[in-house]
Amino acid sequence: SLAFERMSDQVMALIEARTKELEVARDDAKEANLAKSKFLANMSHELRTPLNAIIGYGEMMFEEAQDDGNEAMAEDLTKITNAGKHLLGLINDILDLSKIEAGKMELAITEFEADDIVSAIRTIGEPLAKKTNSLLKVEAPDKIGQMSGDETKLRQCLLNLMSNACKFTVDGIVTFSIRSDQREKLDWVIFEVADSGIGMNETQLSKVFEEFTQAEDDTSNKFGGTGLGLPITKQLVEMMGGTIVAESEPGVGSTFRMEVPRVIEKKS
Repeated sequence: SLAFERMSDQVMALIEARTKELEVARDDAKEANLAKSKFLANMSHELRTPLNAIIGYGEMMFEEAQDDGNEAMAEDLTKITNAGKHLLGLINDILDLSKIEAGKMELAITEFEADDIVSAIRTIGEPLAKKTNSLLKVEAPDKIGQMSGDETKLRQCLLNLMSNACKFTVDGIVTFSIRSDQREKLDWVIFEVADSGIGMNETQLSKVFEEFTQAEDDTSNKFGGTGLGLPITKQLVEMMGGTIVAESEPGVGSTFRMEVPRVIEKKS
């Protein structure tokens, strides 16, 4: 009995020591992750400042080249500013993700009309779809009504879904729809972006919201991007108390359904 007690004490001591090790490792990992997020956030700011200057000067020189009738130079300057804007978009993605991970992303709650969101997505979506010779269809009731939430972040999420759908759809149809629903005494607004594009297999679909996980090599080489748009969208939607799900089939297309409360409560 004494031997058993001694063995039991030894086992307990081993468990406690191992638990302590795991706690220290967890805290170290947390600290390292926070340090990484802070570094990325700072670095993103450092990169954005000179990049904004490059874009600004590029646009000024473009106007001068146009005034002088120098079409060849104007065309080259357009390429420079477009490349700069593309790079700025990638940096902004990294900055957003860093802010979310560092717990520095906050919601700015205001009241706004859902119809304004529909108009904005139509305005932005039509030229995006046109780029790949696709058609944008908007399905919205005459009046969805007022919402209370972070309008800018909601638009950002929908723009991410829209630009993704247009990017992967050539000679097809991208459909944006909005509707309202009531569940468990709560009003919800449901946004859906569906496309007739290349679609995803089950493996791709299971990783679609994971950070830094792009499509397979041949797809990411062809279409580009950081692979951060969807993970950021998911985290922002969840900050708003909502959910996002994806359905897809290779060669048929993808559908992303985003549900957010009509009234988002500001967390104290």
